[in-house]
Amino acid sequence: LEHCDDVAFLYDIKAGRLSHVSASAQRQRGWSAAELTGKPLDSLLPAMTLAQVREFLVRHHDPSTDDVLQATAMIEPDAPCRDGSMVAIETKLTLLRDKNGKPEFLLGVCRDISNRVERERDVRDAEERVRLALLCAGDSVWDIALDTESMNYAEGWQVLLGYDKSEMEATLDGYVRLIHPEDAAKFRTGLERHVQGATQDFICEFRVRSKDGGWRWVPSRGRLWSRASGQAARHVIGTHTDITSRKVAEVAMSRTNTKLHSQIDEIRTLQTRLAEQAVRDPLTGLYNRRYLDGTLEREVSRARREGHPLSVVMLDVDYFKRLNDSSAHHAGDEVLKALGDLLRADTRTEDIPCRYGGEEFLVLLPSMPLATAKERAERWRTQLEKHDFMFGNFPLSVTASFGVSSYPNHGKTPDELTRAADTALYNAKHNGRNRVELYEEAPIMFVTGGQRAVE
Repeated sequence: LEHCDDVAFLYDIKAGRLSHVSASAQRQRGWSAAELTGKPLDSLLPAMTLAQVREFLVRHHDPSTDDVLQATAMIEPDAPCRDGSMVAIETKLTLLRDKNGKPEFLLGVCRDISNRVERERDVRDAEERVRLALLCAGDSVWDIALDTESMNYAEGWQVLLGYDKSEMEATLDGYVRLIHPEDAAKFRTGLERHVQGATQDFICEFRVRSKDGGWRWVPSRGRLWSRASGQAARHVIGTHTDITSRKVAEVAMSRTNTKLHSQIDEIRTLQTRLAEQAVRDPLTGLYNRRYLDGTLEREVSRARREGHPLSVVMLDVDYFKRLNDSSAHHAGDEVLKALGDLLRADTRTEDIPCRYGGEEFLVLLPSMPLATAKERAERWRTQLEKHDFMFGNFPLSVTASFGVSSYPNHGKTPDELTRAADTALYNAKHNGRNRVELYEEAPIMFVTGGQRAVE
């Protein structure tokens, strides 16, 4: 004991004096053994420890009681030294009795635990810094004991959910009962997979019921932990973060985006409808003259580039003015709509039927030779002639005249092709109407005052 850093002493209870103190007292506290020997116990032990010793002596005066005072009750963080500094000491005492069982001596050992106390203080400081950091970040720590499925929560978790500590069940099952029913299975499965080693980390985002009955969104992240390397993991430790505000903002943003996308779709639909209306005749639904002008230019260029034929059929309803004058335009409109339906139903996908103006229609027939175009026009003429038109209770007989031209024989530009088909149309009018005529180099034409005289 003389060479040990711990201070050993023997205290004579009856005399109230230290009968022996080891030489290490000078190294630990600054007083020599000679200076302390024969002195009262308070010359070596600080006041707090001394009070515990006196209580110990009163409590253990009976020979039947335990003679060892536990070290945990004998820690003095501020024991004074000779130079005025302080050390932390831990004192252990053993009661020695005489042959009659009466307390005679106290055998004690004082150990300098300053380093241990400092390390413990550092640990507590670090824990407090982590606790404050987690609170400031909105995070909280949880710990699941796998063998008992008990669960501990840090202070921040109770603050987050609004529960008192006594209201929080300290079990895994109790915690799962707080999780939203739609998320509970996901939480359980994720935790089990992590415990089984299927994932490096436990990561799960779910909703938890708070005390006010609302739902808080939390992402949880944890990992298996063992006390020593090589030991089986008995705990899963992790953190929670409250992201409810972010989730609410995301939902609001999602709804706004959905509404915005819906509005954009409506605008695009409207734009498509407006674009379609800009190139469609409102009465017949066929393409209008504006669309024809651009399309005919492209089709002529394509026919020239690819060496394919391009036919043009122009048609005009016979005696249309007479029909309109007799019915205040109502019958005429119905005839034009029916003719538009006929052309739309009996044309190819690549064909382009247009209302050219008034009672005139023009159909572009890409890659169709002249002979085939004439057959097609003849079919339309026959269908129109056989169609039963009714205006009120009165049947109407409607016919049309057709003129056909073709690229490149009858023209190599849009204007030349259109004029050729127009010339052929009016030849059909002159030759008796309700017929199909091909363009001829010397057409029959009657002109009065700069306008065609044939209706």
